[in-house]
Amino acid sequence: MQTYADAIVQSLSSVGCDKAFGISGGNIYHIWKALHHSDIAVYHCRHQSGAAFAAAEYSIQTGKVAAVFVTSGPGITNAITGLRCARADGARIIFIAGLTGEEIDRTGRRVVQETTPKDVEALTGPTVDSALSCYEIIRGELNVGRLQQTLTRIQRDPLGGVLGVFLTAARSKSLISPLQSPRLELHEQIPVPSLSAETLAVCREVAGKLKIMGFVLWIGYGCRSASLLVKQLAERYDLPVLATPRAKGIFPENHLLYFGTTGLGASFRPTIIADPPKGVLLLGSKAAELSSMFIQEEWVNTDFYCVDLETSEVKRNMPKRSTFIEAEISLFLRAVLEVERPGDRIAYPFIPDAIIQPVLAASEGQIHPVTVMSVVQDVAINRNGCLIIADAGNSFCWTAHYLKFPKPGLYRSNLDSYPVGHAVCGVVGMGLTDKHAVAIVGDGAMLMQSEVSTAVKYRSKAIWLVMNDSRYGSCDQVPRMSGDIPPPCGIPYTDFALLARAVGCEGCTVAKGEELREALQEAMVRNGPTVINVIIDPSAVAPPEARGPSLTSENATCSK
Repeated sequence: MQTYADAIVQSLSSVGCDKAFGISGGNIYHIWKALHHSDIAVYHCRHQSGAAFAAAEYSIQTGKVAAVFVTSGPGITNAITGLRCARADGARIIFIAGLTGEEIDRTGRRVVQETTPKDVEALTGPTVDSALSCYEIIRGELNVGRLQQTLTRIQRDPLGGVLGVFLTAARSKSLISPLQSPRLELHEQIPVPSLSAETLAVCREVAGKLKIMGFVLWIGYGCRSASLLVKQLAERYDLPVLATPRAKGIFPENHLLYFGTTGLGASFRPTIIADPPKGVLLLGSKAAELSSMFIQEEWVNTDFYCVDLETSEVKRNMPKRSTFIEAEISLFLRAVLEVERPGDRIAYPFIPDAIIQPVLAASEGQIHPVTVMSVVQDVAINRNGCLIIADAGNSFCWTAHYLKFPKPGLYRSNLDSYPVGHAVCGVVGMGLTDKHAVAIVGDGAMLMQSEVSTAVKYRSKAIWLVMNDSRYGSCDQVPRMSGDIPPPCGIPYTDFALLARAVGCEGCTVAKGEELREALQEAMVRNGPTVINVIIDPSAVAPPEARGPSLTSENATCSK
């Protein structure tokens, strides 16, 4: 016999889960203990949302299932933003949390951190607006069997998912018979992706349209597993390529056909606005606000073909005249490429690594943010092929606009919830892979949330570049761009290098470009975390292309 906690942990191991992130508590104690006695590495974090962000980024980088464990009540509510981001970005997360009772309705005396199955239902829904894709309340052996089947589905689902697993402390320590190997029933087998006859007809139609001058290929994060096919299609038909910010690097950004990034921090060529495309093939993107800044509304005479595994969200953002195709991106691209045999292939010349020219700061003792990008491009991306993650606000705008990635999988951001602190914590999970990971964050984000102590304990190769200008930069800059004068939003100067050293992390402060270069190079060879406190020029305004009318409205996000 084994406990229910042991059985759940065994189920995690059976789908290749090798890391669990979380914080223990009374109602999750036995799960925590079972994890420690298993072959799953346990990372005890400092905040539940930090654990969820770190787990999500680890899962995205490795493709593995990652576990998050929290206690009932505030343990669950603290993790919700991280879980929503994980679900929106296609991570595979098993969220194990405590219950205080198995009854559907609240009955009896009110207990501390009360959580019931009814609370769990409110967290679950069919879209990414809900934290959980599905859930399982563990009341008996039948629930554990269903859990094993659902785990297998999420492991195989190309969209990933967040599975909630909830049980009481009493249930987790009670005994259960040894588990059988999980097996999907025939009616639950995951279907092999295929294209319908109707979709194949659209593929032939699209192939014919692509021969017409004036078609543009617009790629999103959903193309991340189809980068080679995207490149083949673009080169065969000589198509200009645009990418949403999360899709940076899926098509090489140093390629002659790359026309830039759309959305927040946009860097696309002005001709895209001056001479709108006749047609757009949109692949793997919802084209929501921060991915597009709704540029599609300006292309009033453009034909749109929008392809994704699920199209309910993109339909909200694209013109009604658009054609929507639900299909797996790789299958769709292969079908389009097979419509006709390629002719003579255009030989595109080799393009060297991107170079960003540094910019002088307005005052001595400060670094212009463009110079920060110049150093990151050269040292982290070109020389070391580092993972980069950008936090919300001005930090995101600088990275999306300037940094250029030659291949997929190097750049991360979250544009769905767009939470401050995502990169600050997510970089810890990224740094637990075989590469160093650099988080470009603001001082506001770094003060809001941090898992530096966690990174120290577990030797994550996380590097924080803290863009420190002692203010909430976008809260100050965005209103001014519309002619308003915002209330004071300064932050007392914080020595993040000193804070880092206080928790056992390497830390330094830099105020010159060469100091930053030296500090970053040293961090790249360090087998552990580093915090680099970068004193930036507060007068430097994030790229003007980054701002659309909606960001100067009362709904604007104020973050670093």
